[in-house]
Amino acid sequence: MYKFFILSIFLFFSISSEAAETFYKIEYTVKKDDTFSIILQKYVKENSVINSKTPMIHKTRSENPHIKQWSKLEEGQKITLFISENFLNLNKVTASIRKEKLLKGRPNGYHSTAFYMASSGSFNQENDTAGIDIDFTQNSLLSLGYTALYYPKEKPYAFLSSVYFSNLNGSSSNLNQEISISPEIGINAYIDYSFSKFSSFGGIDYEKFSTFNTEAILNQATITLVESSIIYLTVGINKLFSIGKYKIFSKYSFSKSISTSTDFSSYTNPPTNAYDGYKAMAYLNYKFAKKWFAHTVFKYHTLSGPDKLTVIRFGLGLGFIIN
Repeated sequence: MYKFFILSIFLFFSISSEAAETFYKIEYTVKKDDTFSIILQKYVKENSVINSKTPMIHKTRSENPHIKQWSKLEEGQKITLFISENFLNLNKVTASIRKEKLLKGRPNGYHSTAFYMASSGSFNQENDTAGIDIDFTQNSLLSLGYTALYYPKEKPYAFLSSVYFSNLNGSSSNLNQEISISPEIGINAYIDYSFSKFSSFGGIDYEKFSTFNTEAILNQATITLVESSIIYLTVGINKLFSIGKYKIFSKYSFSKSISTSTDFSSYTNPPTNAYDGYKAMAYLNYKFAKKWFAHTVFKYHTLSGPDKLTVIRFGLGLGFIIN
């Protein structure tokens, strides 16, 4: 007779010649480096004395005739465990179920992707003191990037990092002039932690980008660009959701600048204040083939310092799963 117990666990009654004994039935999938002893330790009380003559061992082996060598279990094999009520550690069982649910579908080891994206960036640079308000674009037909991820075995956390390079062309609608812009570079490094329905992450972002030398514009001198490098502290969440039969991976983050370096060498009177502010990002990813995915990103920056800077960027592209 079977009686439902927590999630995938069932209560099983077995009558022996000596006395009735209660077993808990647990479905288990063998993992890499598992042994029968290691598996049992996940469910039984500490310091339990168990040997081949223990009824639950005999019951488990007899109910799994497809297992030919218990001393050499193979990854992926299915085992029905029968754990005696006298040995069962309910806290371990509950924790194991929670962990299995948390790690379901989560990869192990090192993984990486390469990606391409085309994007359009809209910049507004405003200096109230000088009476300057510049609207300009920084568009990219070629942004290339690489992402590396490492998932420790059977752990709810992961380490990930990515780098990208964007070849930019820009123009200023106010100044009616095409401007040559240095490539934009971005790097990040995060730690990601999984919960039952989403994962959260936090870490560091680095970006290098170009803005106008407003002093030169004010003096009607040759227009030059100024390069800034900003380091952000970033937090965010990842969430997988479905639209009909399509599964979409989404990422949302918020960043606060913690360090800024700006090259003011083209200024006669360099500003003393550096850029400081925030950025927000929304990212969507759809895997449409075994190794390919489509993705889109929306980024918003609001910074203040030598002037007020607002950036809105939207991008579309493709990615390839290397491993």
